[in-house]
Amino acid sequence: MRIIDSSKKIVELDLPDYINLLSDLKQFKSSFFVSKYTVKRFLVPGEQDDDSMYLLHSMINSTFMHSFNQYLSVIDLENSFTRSKNYVVTWMQDGDHFIEHNDYDGKDIDSFTLIAYLNDDYLGGELVFKDGPALKPKAGSLLIFPSSLYHSVNNVTGDRYTIMVNMDRE
Repeated sequence: MRIIDSSKKIVELDLPDYINLLSDLKQFKSSFFVSKYTVKRFLVPGEQDDDSMYLLHSMINSTFMHSFNQYLSVIDLENSFTRSKNYVVTWMQDGDHFIEHNDYDGKDIDSFTLIAYLNDDYLGGELVFKDGPALKPKAGSLLIFPSSLYHSVNNVTGDRYTIMVNMDRE
């Protein structure tokens, strides 16, 4: 675990089994990556008919929950969080970017964003925090930060794959 900015509670963790996640996602690419710069939300385990997709959801869920519990112990918060109902799988290609935004829904002051980086063989694509660091996490990293922090993503050259989920208080 690497604390990137303790005042902003930005932490980077190693993500176990990320290579399996990326290969599994590419296997299902046609299911949720339908065109350039497609963001597709897919539902929680139990709401899919396909057994293979259910296993993928289960692997993502267990990986995210384990890492989030580690994060909570570092920032000294009790675990009374639940993840949102959807994961956001993002495939960015040449020239894609995100303008400055936050992931805060306005409902819970203790909401956190988790972003799994599944590859790093692209140029650009840095996650830039307002008044903070610009980061390009390595493949297999999970970045966790408060959802209220404003951030953007620089232009990408190549293919950039991430999975994002928000954790909110129950």
